[in-house]
Amino acid sequence: MISTKDQILQLADELILNKGFNAFSFADISERLGIKKASVHYHFASKEQLGVSLVKYHTDKTKLLFDQKSDLSAIGRLLTFFEIYEQRHQLSQVCLVGSLGTDFYTIPDSMQAELKELSNVILNGLTDILIDGKRENTFRFADQPRTKALMIITNLLGGLQLSRLTGTDDFETIKRSILDNLLYKQ
Repeated sequence: MISTKDQILQLADELILNKGFNAFSFADISERLGIKKASVHYHFASKEQLGVSLVKYHTDKTKLLFDQKSDLSAIGRLLTFFEIYEQRHQLSQVCLVGSLGTDFYTIPDSMQAELKELSNVILNGLTDILIDGKRENTFRFADQPRTKALMIITNLLGGLQLSRLTGTDDFETIKRSILDNLLYKQ
């Protein structure tokens, strides 16, 4: 059985990825879970604390994913990285960075700091994948690895946002284009 605290975190995650941080309240959570608002406050004194906990959870999960997949080839790690965004796409959601990034100046400072940390973990992890892929002669690109990582991330974030509007397979097209542009063709 999943704990009440974890249920709250899961629902908050869903709400943020579907609607945004500023579009829900503890009342929404308590109503959806069928618990009292006081129960939500018992686990999270404030919405800020809930948001910080959620971003930290995603940061830890992302670090763990990069660590667990470190034995894969660069292309294997890149495809695993893409799966994160593919899951969001399948659920018609945006990713946490995309959702909170648009709300950045309206979220509390503590959440901003955690979001920057998550963004750095993602950027550094993808940069390492690109460096390894270039060294393995799997990937080809002229840009600096960090710049290429930024370009890939912004394409994935934008692809998730735009696919909500276009209702097409634009996200898949973007993902395939990224791969086609990266893969070394002999």
